[in-house]
Amino acid sequence: MVAIVMRHFKIYITLFFLTLFVIKSNGQTGNLSLTLQVKDTINKLPKAKDDWFSVVLICTIKNNGNDTIYFVNPEAYKIFPHPWTISINGSDAKFWSGDIRCAPSFTTRDIIKLAPQDTISKQFDWHTFVSNFSQQVGTYKAKVKYNFIGDKTWTMGADKKLLSDLKSNYSNEITFKIVD
Repeated sequence: MVAIVMRHFKIYITLFFLTLFVIKSNGQTGNLSLTLQVKDTINKLPKAKDDWFSVVLICTIKNNGNDTIYFVNPEAYKIFPHPWTISINGSDAKFWSGDIRCAPSFTTRDIIKLAPQDTISKQFDWHTFVSNFSQQVGTYKAKVKYNFIGDKTWTMGADKKLLSDLKSNYSNEITFKIVD
């Protein structure tokens, strides 16, 4: 009986340490930090409701780790699900991946290389193709996060193999207004 218990104990200990190794080596949670800004804190709606309207945001991405990382440009198309999420007034939505039939393909230009301790700023729009978009007059709070897991993502176009499994916390929260 003691031998069986010891054998099971050894198996559990081995599985525990393997789990820790996989968690530590798969992805770089915490190595990616995001700082969000809004281009204009007051965004005026167009006079014609059919005219294009969007809010321009800028995200500064920092690699806090010791290894070079590869991540997806926020404006990339044909990556499913999109790794970027925007939260507007507490409502989360993935960035738009594009229409399968007509959006540009995912390309190697959509993969951004970031050396250790480097930063880069990327601009993108919150617009009608993001499910939590609104053209209602009011005050909005926004924040973004990034989560890419290669095994759970597919692309149409360039291969995703170069991309790093990465997960960030939410960025800082910014405030902007939409006015008539």
